[in-house]
Amino acid sequence: MRLHPATQFRQNGLKGLEPESKRRKTNPHQNGPDTPELIKELRISLITQGLDAGATTIAWHLEQQGITPPGTSTIWRILNWLDDHSLYMLSCKAFKPVTGVAVVETFKDCINQYGPPQSTLTDNGSVYTARFVKGRNQFEYLLRTLGIRQKNGSPGHPQTQGKIERFHQTRKRWLGQQMRCKTIEELQTQLHTFSNIYNKLRPHKTNGLKTPKHAYEATIKAQPEGSTLTEHFSIRFDNVDKFGKTSIRRAGRLHHLGPWKSARKNRRNDSNRRVRSQRHTRLNGRSFNHTHNRR
Repeated sequence: MRLHPATQFRQNGLKGLEPESKRRKTNPHQNGPDTPELIKELRISLITQGLDAGATTIAWHLEQQGITPPGTSTIWRILNWLDDHSLYMLSCKAFKPVTGVAVVETFKDCINQYGPPQSTLTDNGSVYTARFVKGRNQFEYLLRTLGIRQKNGSPGHPQTQGKIERFHQTRKRWLGQQMRCKTIEELQTQLHTFSNIYNKLRPHKTNGLKTPKHAYEATIKAQPEGSTLTEHFSIRFDNVDKFGKTSIRRAGRLHHLGPWKSARKNRRNDSNRRVRSQRHTRLNGRSFNHTHNRR
């Protein structure tokens, strides 16, 4: 309840006469102080088990614990590409969900700027490998096309990616000292600033107290061994329905094969002709088109 100005002056002096903020004292929709830490712990736990750790999955696990999850758009993910030798950060971008397309596009951006690597080392997330479902995704096809060797850490053994995990700690510690971002664009701006500091202004003991940029530019880059695309053969059996159609999945995408497009177009044309013929009626010897004579 707002007090009378005279009462406010007696209690707080001139400061009591200043306009008060209309902002609400509490927000029932605001995330609890422990929610960000729970999200981090859930993500690490899911990745360690080789499971999906997307925003929707994390929100489901929070609900199972009786916690109202924040909107999935607020659970942002950061995708990093790090040079294994020099620790030079090649790319650091924020996404709402990290998809297979995002992995492929950021990896191709790194290739265009720095050249292709000899190999990659990632965890077993579905955006990196589909080997657990006995298939290949877009990223795996791209690596084989370019002759880049793919390495994946052992499930439940995150120490294999120790360098990138240590980098995550450095990045999180730096972001924790910055202002809380309200949009993904603000987060990307902070990541750009961090990239510049990490690569150019922060020496590393493993590099002999040289910055990652200095170490990266001072070494000869290993090259891919060459394309192994011709070495891949597979045999599969698919059912074709009575209309001559079938569906196959390749590189994470579902493809429909058969004459279904032309057949659907013919059915649509036949249906339109029947509708047009039904719109005409005979009345007093004259033909009327209902669509053209409505008032």
